[in-house]
Amino acid sequence: PGYFAVTSNVDGHFLRAGFDKDLVREIHGTVMEWQCKVPCRESRCGYDRNRMCPRCGKGIRPATLLFGDTGYVDDARQERNFTAFLSSLDSRPTPHLVILEVGAGPTVTSIRQLTSQISSHLSSLGSHVTVVRVNPQHPLPDGLPGDQINRKRSSSLTSSTKKPGTVTHIPVLDTCLSALKRIDGFMQ
Repeated sequence: PGYFAVTSNVDGHFLRAGFDKDLVREIHGTVMEWQCKVPCRESRCGYDRNRMCPRCGKGIRPATLLFGDTGYVDDARQERNFTAFLSSLDSRPTPHLVILEVGAGPTVTSIRQLTSQISSHLSSLGSHVTVVRVNPQHPLPDGLPGDQINRKRSSSLTSSTKKPGTVTHIPVLDTCLSALKRIDGFMQ
């Protein structure tokens, strides 16, 4: 596939907006699905109007990851699909790859950390990765003081046995909707 959508939002927006369900990874779950409170199995269950797990009869809850949550049941299909997508990038490194990170802030850092891990790994395989980080308050790359980078872009090389690629950061200090409309305008 030419893209994969990864989100830490639990609102089911990508699926409701029509994205292919096999190309979406909701890393913190979704309020659109349910799971057993126990949990009695490593899979999710459907909603029961009596709010009971159809497998064990215990209560159910939204399938969302909360802070310190040890009972969360991840979506195994989404995890497999995303892992397969990443493996495909490993097996045939893409010369140029863009990661568009929209609205990920420094408080819940799951998406920012994932962006950093993926871009570093793929650049070590020789890919040239461009990270476009859209955030109205925190668009700069993590770990770099604001006065040490050019606000338009920064590059870094990663050592590897293969020819190293690059990671280029393009911080976009804007709201998400405004930035997406501008990006869409450039692509028309």
